[in-house]
Amino acid sequence: MDLGSAKHLIVEAMSKLPERFDPIGGHPICGKEKLSLANAERTLYYAAPFLLTPLERTSQRALSAANQIIEALGAKGRTLDAVEHDRILASTSHLPFLISSALALATPEDVTPFVGPGFKSTSRLAGTSSSMMLGVLQSNRENVLNALRGMQAELAQIESALSDGDFVKLESLLERSTEKISGIHRVKRRQVNTETGTQGLSRFTHYEIFILHPSSIILSMKINPITHSLNATVRVPGSKSLTNRALLIASLANGTTHLTNALFSDDSRYFAKALQTLGFEVQFDEENVEMTVTGMGGKIPATQAELFIGNAGTAARFLSAFLTLGNGQYILDGEPRMRERPIKDLIDSLNQLGVEVEATNNCPPVEIFAKGLPGGKTKIAGDISSQFLSALLMVAPYARSEIEISLSTELNSKPYVDMTIAIMKDFGVEIERNGYSRFTVLFILFTNYQLPN
Repeated sequence: MDLGSAKHLIVEAMSKLPERFDPIGGHPICGKEKLSLANAERTLYYAAPFLLTPLERTSQRALSAANQIIEALGAKGRTLDAVEHDRILASTSHLPFLISSALALATPEDVTPFVGPGFKSTSRLAGTSSSMMLGVLQSNRENVLNALRGMQAELAQIESALSDGDFVKLESLLERSTEKISGIHRVKRRQVNTETGTQGLSRFTHYEIFILHPSSIILSMKINPITHSLNATVRVPGSKSLTNRALLIASLANGTTHLTNALFSDDSRYFAKALQTLGFEVQFDEENVEMTVTGMGGKIPATQAELFIGNAGTAARFLSAFLTLGNGQYILDGEPRMRERPIKDLIDSLNQLGVEVEATNNCPPVEIFAKGLPGGKTKIAGDISSQFLSALLMVAPYARSEIEISLSTELNSKPYVDMTIAIMKDFGVEIERNGYSRFTVLFILFTNYQLPN
């Protein structure tokens, strides 16, 4: 059973599972706008509707088992067709996110000190992770477009009545909306016994996790619950975020850097391969999770290169800034999904620093016509991706003049920027900063670096 909020493509992918599996789609109508375990709640599913979207091959036994899991979580199951699910969720979940985002975008910045509970409640969904919602909107595009058109038609009626001074019509529209919302709010959720928690899950002997694509199974994994006290020693995998930042800074350093406890993943392999293509010496020891990088003191050996970075978003953003230090023409491209990931804000910021960088439709492929990084002052939004700011910070020491970076909006994902600054400091670079609104690089003195255990 999956937990996706757009179902028809997921159900299609699940149909490719081997016959020994009995798959079923699922979607709990609950959650938060914030991701990560830090925001998890034990009572998250309590009293929440849990929509099930069976496949044609789903058996009654699987449907019954899914409902047992749902009951154990304190939720209430209901069965829907996957296509019907996506039509409904376009109006009840995906459209509210877009309306909330439009409200946030349309609100002047100077009204911020005056917003009240009404505005905060109405705009709350705009705080949802943009990367998460982008995938949802792509999966459910047609249904969301239909919902948007319906919303625009209602807004046009309200605008017309207000513009014409037809307050009789406006009152009728508002009364209709009041009556409709009252009916929605009268629907009550059942009460649950929160003392029972998830004890009902104990009757399941094992779990299997799959990463699916409509045409294939990308990864499968069986998980057996631990039924005894735990006494073991494990090696925690390295961090993708730390590894990719360290790879970039090590290639900027002057001399050889030894990275320990590095993470070997698709992202880091694409990143390291791109550095090799550019003429850097990068050596791997996957068994001992170590990498060795010989930096060139801010120089890029290759004067021309076409780099393929798969779907490695971190590599795309960091390398786009890094390549501006070179002297030549470079093209950065990836998989079809990468060509849908916006990078315009970073490109605009680099252009402000005197670099010629272009991207088709504001997404990769990115073409860099490099003659070094002139430097100066630049602005960048902080609420799109903190990786844009991190990319600028890491290459700033090698500009021909001091770089001052100002944020035009509040910074999201502050811990990742803190990580960038901490790694740069470990390599010998001090950053002058005014909170999270302005950053200036003071000096460079890169040294060897060991990733934390």
